[in-house]
Amino acid sequence: MNTECTSLKDAQFLECNWNELRLMKQKLASLNPDEEGSCQEFRLRVDAIRDVLRHTYRAIAFAAKRSGDSTESIKLWSCFIQTADVALELLKEAKGKFPNCGSPELYDLALDYRLAASERLHQNREDEACGKIPAPKGLFPSVS
Repeated sequence: MNTECTSLKDAQFLECNWNELRLMKQKLASLNPDEEGSCQEFRLRVDAIRDVLRHTYRAIAFAAKRSGDSTESIKLWSCFIQTADVALELLKEAKGKFPNCGSPELYDLALDYRLAASERLHQNREDEACGKIPAPKGLFPSVS
């Protein structure tokens, strides 16, 4: 995990989310899709990752809005994208190994969340760039 993500005061909860991603990775390695009950057990991980994405997206959106600082918002959205990328990497493997256990649907949902986060990141980068452009001289009347 990126140290920039762990240093964000509003994103400390991300470590808990990364634990869920590690658990899914372990289940992918240890479960045999041909064994009875493995799909149900894997579906529990799928549900946990769905909750991670949903919760993280909401929390990042709230923190980014509350910060009022486009630089901080850029860091927050970048951290969400990093989380989504790891989830997508795991789900890509899971789609092949557990195709009937919710992984394809969750993969599509993770893509949607990542796209939405990318759009917010892009908007914050534009806002930051626009804030650095000085107003042309004479555009506003002199205050003195």
